[in-house]
Amino acid sequence: MRSILEHRLLSDLNPQQKRAVLETEGPVLVLAGAGSGKTRVLTRRVAYIIGILGVPPFNVLAVTFTNKAAEEMKRRLFDLLGEDIKSLWIGTFHSICVRILRKHAELLGYQRNFSIYDREDQERLLKEILDKEEGISPRKMAGIISAFKNNKYTIESDYEWKIYERYTKELKNRNAMDFDDLLINTIRLFEKFPEVEETYARRFRYIHVDEYQDTNRHQYHILRSLSRVHRNLFVVGDEDQSIYGFRGADIRNILEFEADFKDAKVLKLEENYRSTKTIVKAASTVIAKNSLRKGKVLWTRKERGEKITLFIADDPREEAEFVASMIIKLERNPRDFLILYRTNAQSRALEEALIRRGIPYQVVGTLRFYERKEIKDLVAYLKILVNPRDDLALERVINVPPRGIGRFTIESLKRLKEALNISLMDALYRNDLLEEIRAQTR
Repeated sequence: MRSILEHRLLSDLNPQQKRAVLETEGPVLVLAGAGSGKTRVLTRRVAYIIGILGVPPFNVLAVTFTNKAAEEMKRRLFDLLGEDIKSLWIGTFHSICVRILRKHAELLGYQRNFSIYDREDQERLLKEILDKEEGISPRKMAGIISAFKNNKYTIESDYEWKIYERYTKELKNRNAMDFDDLLINTIRLFEKFPEVEETYARRFRYIHVDEYQDTNRHQYHILRSLSRVHRNLFVVGDEDQSIYGFRGADIRNILEFEADFKDAKVLKLEENYRSTKTIVKAASTVIAKNSLRKGKVLWTRKERGEKITLFIADDPREEAEFVASMIIKLERNPRDFLILYRTNAQSRALEEALIRRGIPYQVVGTLRFYERKEIKDLVAYLKILVNPRDDLALERVINVPPRGIGRFTIESLKRLKEALNISLMDALYRNDLLEEIRAQTR
C-alpha cells in the first residue's frame, strides 16, 4: 500500500516538482511561476510527509492565503489520505491564530468566546466613538488604525491617537478583536508566555506556507516562532506575483528568505502548464523589468497560440465600445466571453455598451455572501449567543425583526451601560433603572 501511495504521489510530477516534494528537511523556498503546479507540489509534499514518512498529521501545519484554498487542499489531501488528515491543521494565518487564541485568550485578558470584528464592524464601532467628533470618517480612521497596526503609518496627531486608544479600549470591553489583532495578539502571546510558543514550536515539526510573497511582517514573525525548534519551514511563492503591498504584504519576506535562513535550499518551478507560448513570453517580457525579483525563466510545452491584441482607449466609453464591438465581430455565443475589470465602478460603461448592442450579460460577484444584510444579522445573533458582551452585535439586531426598540431606547441603554460600566446585554436586565423607557418597550 505504501509503494502504491508513493507512486501516486510522485509519478506525474516533473523533476523540479518531485525534488520539491522530496526535500523534506530544513528551510526550503520554492519559487513557483504562474501555472507551474505549486498547489499540487504543496499538497503532495504534505501527503508524502504523512503517508510515506509516517509523521502524525498532528505535527504538520499548512498555511494558505484564502479559506477557499484551504478547503481545496483539504479535499485533495482527503482524496489521497482519507480520514488520516483529521488532526492536521490547514487554514489561513488568521484562522490558525484564532485556534491558538481560543485556547489561550485568558492569558491576554480576553475570554475564549471573543468576537471577531470585520471592517464593517470596525467602522460601526468607530462611528459611535466619532459620533460627537469632527474631521475624520469612520472608514478613513479604520484604515489609519489598520495601517498603524501593520507598521505602515505613524500616528502623530493627538486627535487620531485619542480615537485609537478609545477604539482599543472599547474592543477589549466588548471582548472583541479585529483581524489585525488576531496576528498581533498571537505575537504578544508568544512573547509574553514563552512556554506557549514552545508548545506550538515543538508540535509543528513540518510547516508549509502558500503564497509566501503575500505575507506581512506579523505573519513572518509568527512563522519564525513556530519554526524555531524543528526549522522545517517550506514556503512557496512568486515574487513576480506580489500584489498585496497595499494590504501590508512585505516582499522582503521572500526576497530575503536565504538571509533569514542561512541553510535554506532554493528550488524553482518554471514550467507553465496553463498558458500558450505567446502568453508566457509576453508575461515574462513585462515582468523581467521588475527591479525586485529573484529571477526565473518561465516556459511551456503548449502551442504558440493566438496573438495578443492591445487596444489603448482614450476613456471608459471608448474602451467599452471596443469590447462590445469585438464580441459582435467574433460571432460567438455571449456565454463564450468573460470581461474582467479592476473595480466595480468600471462595470457601468461596459453594461451600457452591451445593452446598446443587445448583448445579454451577467454581472458576477457584486456582494460577498457574508456581507449581505440578512447574513450579517444572523451572524450577529450567533455572536450574541457565544459572546453576550458583544455590544455591536446586540445593537445590530436588537430591533431585527422590528419590535418597537428605537434610537431613544438604545441611547438610554448606552447611558446606563456607561454609568455602571457594564455591557449592553447586562443593561437590558436592569429594568429598575430604565424608568425613562416606556413600560411596553421594557
